Amino acid sequence: MRWRFLTTADSNNEFMFSCSTFAMAVSRQLALFGVFGASLAFAGVAVAQEPFGATDFYLSPFERAAANFVFTLFVGGAVLTLGHNYFDSVRDHLRLAPGSSFLWGLGVLVTTLGVGVLLTLFLGGIGRLVFTALLLGFVLVAVVGRVVAYLVLFGWLVDRRWLALGLTAVVGAVFLVVPPLGTVAELLVASTGTGAMFRNYWY
Repeated sequence: MRWRFLTTADSNNEFMFSCSTFAMAVSRQLALFGVFGASLAFAGVAVAQEPFGATDFYLSPFERAAANFVFTLFVGGAVLTLGHNYFDSVRDHLRLAPGSSFLWGLGVLVTTLGVGVLLTLFLGGIGRLVFTALLLGFVLVAVVGRVVAYLVLFGWLVDRRWLALGLTAVVGAVFLVVPPLGTVAELLVASTGTGAMFRNYWY
């Protein structure tokens, strides 16, 4: 059996390469689906994407908007069809405590990142794997939370849930082609929806 001994510099380089590669993959998905969580987590390593071939997977703004539109319809349709009771419960939290829901969303994001950093520092490779699992779990919750928050928002404007879903898909797609406004809006909406889901679980 051949053993590989890494110097401190090699370990650091391998760690940075793993983080950068993972950040590139996650950021790409978030660009498609408008999820805010991991974008914030890996904004600091965005500059490291180019050396690892990020441009090989470039999508035009229209392609990203189209993917976001279809994905939002899929997630929203699943929520309204399979989880309508759960949706009603989360909706109550959003309507009664939108500010607290937003703070919960940011708090869970910060906690996830903090725990992940500690796991990586003290457990090395195993910690990175656990951090990856935690972050992916958060992203999945944020994906659903974003759609739920939009559904509740547009539910105030229209009476029909499926019409609200259509508006959600259209607005989410449009936000992708107006990055400054879209980024802020996605952050607010997704954080609030995610926080409402955690509040619903906690309470």
